Amino acid sequence: MMALTPGSADPEDKTIEIVGAGPAGLVCAIVLAKANRRVVVREWHEDVGHRFHDDFQGLENWTAAGNVLGELAEVGVAADFDHLGVTEGVVFDSRATAHRVHGSQPLFYLLRCGNAAGTLDRALLDQARTAGVEVRFNDRVKRTAGNMILAGGPRRADIIAVGYVFDTTMADGTWLAFGAEIAPKGYAYLLVRQGRGTVASCMFSGFRDQAKYLAATVAYFERHAGLQMQRPRGFGGFGNVRLPRTAMQGRNPVIGEHAGLAGSTTWSESWDQTTRTTPWARPTGCHCLSACCCRSPDFAIATLCRIAVAATTTAIVSGASTARMK
Repeated sequence: MMALTPGSADPEDKTIEIVGAGPAGLVCAIVLAKANRRVVVREWHEDVGHRFHDDFQGLENWTAAGNVLGELAEVGVAADFDHLGVTEGVVFDSRATAHRVHGSQPLFYLLRCGNAAGTLDRALLDQARTAGVEVRFNDRVKRTAGNMILAGGPRRADIIAVGYVFDTTMADGTWLAFGAEIAPKGYAYLLVRQGRGTVASCMFSGFRDQAKYLAATVAYFERHAGLQMQRPRGFGGFGNVRLPRTAMQGRNPVIGEHAGLAGSTTWSESWDQTTRTTPWARPTGCHCLSACCCRSPDFAIATLCRIAVAATTTAIVSGASTARMK
């Protein structure tokens, strides 16, 4: 990761406008503002987190040697949102065989997305404003002009997620499942913490049958994980995942899912291509695909299990409790 070097703003620099107040846009704004750039974020909705529903999500931490929260800290973004490092869970392969995984470091950080207090989106908004960023809501951008970074979210639906947020008396836990009958070419998950939970099917095909796959997902976790839902509230969303040839749209840098970059790298690496486009923008978009994403779900499970075992073995042999997931 490379952070911008703080300094005096060039008097010839114009205000940098960022279109979109999602995680990618806000992180980009924070980094630029802390480098003494003048930044305005323009969002056409009335608040942050409009795509989310106070649901649990995971900020993955197992595909790289470093810690993702440390990477954020390096560029001046504080992890002051509610989060929990998850070091173990259960993964079901396509044959419904359970694999318990464990790591000496968090496999991912459990967090919430939306506009409520403690969510990722609300925390990033507060940090951006503290850094001096002007955030304008109910401000729709109709045409690009000047020094503008595009972070408007997904342009098309390559993946959709449907699920429920709910109250529960279940014990805390993390479950991930693969199978064409619950999430075609995708995955389903169940996340529970302190009396609340999120269950969802994330599918890359079969969108018209989403209700069927969601019902199958609920039944699957009832059978295999003891899912118990009280007051379920439905939600849905979509994402854009692709390998862009460039991080530019015309003369403007694009970041986050606007560029087709999905996952934790949507925002936590939005600054990584420093100086690769225009000198006034610097952060554009960077996306690193794990090899697991290019193979079968069962290969991904096997890789995750192997990584967990290797990390644990390293800790035992070396006596180092800080063995890191790779």
